[in-house]
Amino acid sequence: MTFLRQCPALDVLLKEIVAAMRPDAPLGGLGDAVERVRERVDLVQSHLRFLRSTPEHLAEVAQRAYWHVNGFLKVRLATEEGFCLRLHIWPPGANRRGDAEPHGHRWDFASWVAIGSGLAETYFGRTDGADPAGSAHVLYEYGRPADRDALLQPGGGVVWLRPEAHHQRTPGSIYDCGYQMVHTVAPCGTDLLATVLLQGPTKTTTTPVYRPFWYQEFRVLERSVETDELAALIGAVEEALAAPVPV
Repeated sequence: MTFLRQCPALDVLLKEIVAAMRPDAPLGGLGDAVERVRERVDLVQSHLRFLRSTPEHLAEVAQRAYWHVNGFLKVRLATEEGFCLRLHIWPPGANRRGDAEPHGHRWDFASWVAIGSGLAETYFGRTDGADPAGSAHVLYEYGRPADRDALLQPGGGVVWLRPEAHHQRTPGSIYDCGYQMVHTVAPCGTDLLATVLLQGPTKTTTTPVYRPFWYQEFRVLERSVETDELAALIGAVEEALAAPVPV
């Protein structure tokens, strides 16, 4: 039995959500599912409070959490039958990095902008070199082989992409994204930002990542988080969630 089974309220909610999902619903009903989580923000708060108050469980969460290359802390809250409820945290500060490289995912997901100023999201489509709105990218494949670190492998050649849609994901909003969609996401403002994301079951072993053709910076994809650092950040999120939730 893992710590995920020892925080019953949030665990039970996710069980109910997964059991109620209709296979024919768009993106598996993930948006409606995240709305149920938003309606029970108290359960998210109590889960974070539970983790901060039990050092052994906080340490276990810290082992699974990590700083993503794109600037946010990725924390797993609960899992159920291939679904995973996660918390993404961007600490406050200026010039924060977002998901700057167009990329897909290995699963569908829906996300709730729980606290902070929101996100700027852009979707991309393929084009060619004759398109004045297009730009050249090198295609990589990102994956997480079992029991191994995340890998970013080249070999896909040059691909031209053009932005096709821009969205402002405002505080309190919920949006969904299919695994085949290619997008970027950037944090807005300079205040603490956190999203609660529900990902569906894995649909593919790798996903495309497109780096600008001129891009030469190769950062570490993931780095660990210290337990004290994790406790401070989830404590700040818990406190911020006490404010009225915009809808």
